[in-house]
Amino acid sequence: MEPTLRYLVMLSLLPREPQRTTAHHVHRKLVGRGFDVDLRSVQRDLMRATELYPVVVFTDSRPYHWSWARDAPPLSGGGIDPVLALTLVLADTSFAWALPTPFREALAPLVRAAHGVLTERADGAPAQLARRFRALPKGPPVVAPEVAPSVLEAVTRAVAHRRRLLARYRPQGRPAADYRLDPLALVSRGPMVYLVACREGRAFPQRFLLHRFVDAATLDESAAPDDDFDLDAFLAQGGLGFVVGDGEGVTLVARFFGSAAQAIAEAPLAKDQHLERLAEDEVRVRARVNDTRELRGWLLGFGDAVVVDEPLTMRDAMAATARAMAARYATAP
Repeated sequence: MEPTLRYLVMLSLLPREPQRTTAHHVHRKLVGRGFDVDLRSVQRDLMRATELYPVVVFTDSRPYHWSWARDAPPLSGGGIDPVLALTLVLADTSFAWALPTPFREALAPLVRAAHGVLTERADGAPAQLARRFRALPKGPPVVAPEVAPSVLEAVTRAVAHRRRLLARYRPQGRPAADYRLDPLALVSRGPMVYLVACREGRAFPQRFLLHRFVDAATLDESAAPDDDFDLDAFLAQGGLGFVVGDGEGVTLVARFFGSAAQAIAEAPLAKDQHLERLAEDEVRVRARVNDTRELRGWLLGFGDAVVVDEPLTMRDAMAATARAMAARYATAP
């Protein structure tokens, strides 16, 4: 979602002819607003914009200069295309609440303009679709915990500018304590926003829920080098999934029954998932997955429509949970 937001903010930074700007200037503005982007990516985005919008590139000087065409309507006003307006409104309702403050502030004027476009063209297809589309979270709706604005601002600045963070954090079930953190990334997951960071003196990344920060301040100290950190790899290995075991992954073999069998066929657990039909309403699934608490909770959510066969450690744990649940339900309230 960040590349889309960055692209929209980039367009809003372009002046109108006869004024011009350079990719270097746009790049500095984007970095100042908290976007992690290199100059080459900005140059590619600007060149692409000339194909999609009335954006002009001036190649008569080096570096190249860019601007909106003289007769182009401003992106921040009624010039937003209805389809782009719909995209902005859907993005705002779907995930904008999870964005750090600088991103939300950058998006807000565009969203307001987009609402205006859809209101003016109430009979158009995009406006109709906006009224008839909803993005719902999976599972029961929950209220996002409050994050102190000062904490969000400090954490966002530390991540964007690679600065060390001094924070007072309250771990679950323990009193608040002071931490010196080297921030690595921010990750939004449902209503929760996590800071991935290394504690001072430790090389391995940990996750910290933003709403548990009592206070935070960005220090005038560079964070430790993070050249070896790969956010996508960290997430793929279950970095936010509360890994069970050694985190190396397991081969899950499970039987799905009834509607659960249809669900797992339509939405596979992994790209290498193998499905074997055992009966009309029963399938055996084999897939390589990370053994996480989230996965086990998801499997338990199917109730008796799923039976885990392998690995045995997971099967035994699931069976023990089922017995414990049965024992609690057997006790009269």
